[in-house]
Amino acid sequence: MTSEILEYKPKTPSSWDGIFDRIRKHEDDGHAIKLVRALAHGEKLCEAYDVRDPLFRVKDDMWLQLGHMGERCSQPLHSPCHA
Repeated sequence: MTSEILEYKPKTPSSWDGIFDRIRKHEDDGHAIKLVRALAHGEKLCEAYDVRDPLFRVKDDMWLQLGHMGERCSQPLHSPCHA
């Protein structure tokens, strides 16, 4: 699982702000923005522990990668992101 996160290449690499700007424009029931917000908060909450504890498998930029993955999964299948 971690290799999939590390190897993922977003179509539009950006910071959390960029992900939030784009995902706010998605037409969904609000679950996409909630997922991305939870990942961003997870990054902040876990950063103090992930270096010291081997049980924290998601580390560093992997949180942002997951945010990009969540954004992509929330887009319609006919979107250029799924090409």
